[in-house]
Amino acid sequence: MEKTNPELSPIIKDIVPLHFSSLKSYSLYSPTMCAYIAYRSGAFGVGICDYATLSYSQELKKACEILKIPYTCGYRVDGKSIFGDGKTVLYGYGIPVEAEPYYKEYFDKVNKQKQQNTIELIDKVNNNLQGQGITVSVKALQKEAKKQKTIFTEKHVAKNLAEKIVDTFGKGKGLLEFIDKYMGIVSCEGETRFLQESENMYFTEDLAKVIYNNYLKPMTNETLADLSEFIKLNEELGVITSCGLEIKEFNEEELTSIVKTLRRNGFNSITIRNKELSEEEYLKIVEDIQVYARVKPIQKMRIVEKNIFADSRFRIRVLPMVLP
Repeated sequence: MEKTNPELSPIIKDIVPLHFSSLKSYSLYSPTMCAYIAYRSGAFGVGICDYATLSYSQELKKACEILKIPYTCGYRVDGKSIFGDGKTVLYGYGIPVEAEPYYKEYFDKVNKQKQQNTIELIDKVNNNLQGQGITVSVKALQKEAKKQKTIFTEKHVAKNLAEKIVDTFGKGKGLLEFIDKYMGIVSCEGETRFLQESENMYFTEDLAKVIYNNYLKPMTNETLADLSEFIKLNEELGVITSCGLEIKEFNEEELTSIVKTLRRNGFNSITIRNKELSEEEYLKIVEDIQVYARVKPIQKMRIVEKNIFADSRFRIRVLPMVLP
């Protein structure tokens, strides 16, 4: 692989998955492991997009220098939807490693509210489960977060719960009965199929994901960042400012309206977030965007869905595109 500028090449070259999460926010993987997963998958480079932090950036840089692959840094926050009720997922891409202090005040504000919401979530969980001998310790999570130089989120709560449930019930019938009766998680449906595999070496991680998606997420209060501040910070730094859209198909009228709304609000990029799309549907949307809206891709993109860690659960489905 030829040597390239690690800050710029992900934007102008071939295949770069931008949406790894690290243990600095929602994932159980270190920034180094994220880089290695991308490297093993055959991707041209790697990008991390953690929640309201760039604290992973130095470690990512070092890992990618060792692996000799390019990288790019990004972050995500949630904001009030610009298309009506609900929320909009906001992304900043292509951020230099040196820019971490620039965002500190903004991230501190968002994370303070996020932390409070997570503590309130833990109170709800403990009220529901402490009668069954399962509780989450705020102090323990605070200690672990301090060690990782980050905050703890609902994903860390999910991991903590998964570990305690496995320790208490093992990996068999008792565990499945517990999550069904006390968490409303019915086994043998969707992602819970991995919990049926007795030899699953990632059982606890899979259980944490199931708990997060089906039990914790509905109970978690939204943390909504200030949209105008998000736009202003990104514009001042000149980074890619993107809005996440969960759309299954485009038509000319809808896309024209979307583009106008995004432009009016200061966005210069679209991120397709619909995880239910097949590869064929995903690529069709890409084609529609290019044809109808004359949107110029900032990169070629493919879906990374290879047998990493002996399964095919690792997926990246995101396409940042510069608006006309």
